[in-house]
Amino acid sequence: MGWRQARQGELLFRVVTSIPDNLSRSEPVDDLLVVGHSETGHFHAFRKDSGIELFETGNPHICYLRTSDIPAELEHFRVEFQHGLVTFEPNTVYEVRRQTQFLHSDQPVVWVD
Repeated sequence: MGWRQARQGELLFRVVTSIPDNLSRSEPVDDLLVVGHSETGHFHAFRKDSGIELFETGNPHICYLRTSDIPAELEHFRVEFQHGLVTFEPNTVYEVRRQTQFLHSDQPVVWVD
């Protein structure tokens, strides 16, 4: 088993035992399965052929991933100052926390390293 917890920018991943019931499954768009967006316009995504399943909870700050029988790499799509790839173990479930910072009570800003 590899890592139990990892980060890529504003996304925190941790290994969990299962996915909660009754979650909605997200589908790839333009061959990418986007896990997180940033206020600067960049995003974090898996390629469509990675075998990842993404499940949304209804809470914009929490989602779940399930890998298939092959490792999957999360990429950071940004022109410069990219985060490195994060490799996910096969046949594993992950909880994803999308972190947010509030500069003022009415202005949420996605937190980035």
